[in-house]
Amino acid sequence: MQRPGRVMSHAGLPLTESAYDLAVVGGGMLGLAAAFYLRQLRPEARLLIVESGGVPSEGGATHASSGIFHHADLAGEELARARWSGQVLRDLGAETGTRRPHDAPFRPVGWLRLDPVTAPAPDHLELLPLQALAERLTPAQWSNLKHLVDLSSVTAALYDPRGGYGSAESAALAYGYAAVRLGADLMLNTRVHLENGALTLERLDITARMEVVVARRERVRVAQVIVAAGARSPELLEEAGVLLPGVGRAYRQFPRLEGSFGLRLEAGRTALPVVSYQDLALRPRGEGLLICPPPLPPDPAGYRPQGARFLGVSVGLRRESLEALLERLEAIPALGWPSLNLGKTAADLQGAWEVIPPRRRPAALEAAPGVHVLLGGEDGYRLGLAVARELAGRLAGQTRLPWQP
Repeated sequence: MQRPGRVMSHAGLPLTESAYDLAVVGGGMLGLAAAFYLRQLRPEARLLIVESGGVPSEGGATHASSGIFHHADLAGEELARARWSGQVLRDLGAETGTRRPHDAPFRPVGWLRLDPVTAPAPDHLELLPLQALAERLTPAQWSNLKHLVDLSSVTAALYDPRGGYGSAESAALAYGYAAVRLGADLMLNTRVHLENGALTLERLDITARMEVVVARRERVRVAQVIVAAGARSPELLEEAGVLLPGVGRAYRQFPRLEGSFGLRLEAGRTALPVVSYQDLALRPRGEGLLICPPPLPPDPAGYRPQGARFLGVSVGLRRESLEALLERLEAIPALGWPSLNLGKTAADLQGAWEVIPPRRRPAALEAAPGVHVLLGGEDGYRLGLAVARELAGRLAGQTRLPWQP
């Protein structure tokens, strides 16, 4: 029987190994998924996971992810990856062997796009005239949709009945617990510096004056490293002299519509599929809604997250995203409701630095010999697990992938 790995949650728990076959830098959804699959496929290999905070981290893109899932804009291999990822997200316990009934589950409420459709719908999606959409949704969902969105110029909707939303944190926890159960060592609250064939580990602690200090430095030899630190990945690699051309980052925020204004509930949550309109998405969040503004271009080096000013009042939402909301007020009147929560500072809103991979699709790149990088970004939730599984298979010498016939 496989012995569980060690969890080194603070600097008082020293590292006892001097070398590992594999190390994963980053405890987000993709890094922990890669660690789990590596333990499955290479059980003889010693594996270390290093995370700068906790699992789940409260400062990364996994924590702030919108968790939206759908199959639109995909075909061929990407569609097969998304279908496999969707099956996994619907039942993380079946995939990982870790049942966590109190974590947020995947909610298959459906996904729809209200923008004009100029081509026939692919076989895996449905093109529904408004009357057919009204019959497809529950009465509460249809009532809320009409309340939130101006449908006067909408003639049809692209509908994905297998779409919905979930929690990247739930996925990270399921994979993280499972990886440790299968023998991976997990080190938390640790900064990492990459070296040639080794990692320098700075074990962090908090003093009585609430200052973060380096309490211990350790060095460990590693044969292969996976950098899965989200938007920090390029910086970590640059410190080691490795550049990632074509990779950027942007600070993404998600304002909220608090529960009010007569939105109808089902099972205690806003009754609504995920709605995409003019590149903006509305997603149920408790008795309100999470608003997902359009993706942003890469931020310039040195940008610091800051809010905007609206009608002379400081708000937490950055100016570019605020402008995107204002431009869509006519199409989505709910964006003008008094219950719209824009925050008072950037810290008030769900948000994080988000990596922008080449083509804006999750990717696994070989940055240098023995050094791989996992990049998720805005599509990390729906396509990232497949990328992590593919990289694990490659490092284990297995080319057969579970979504392939």
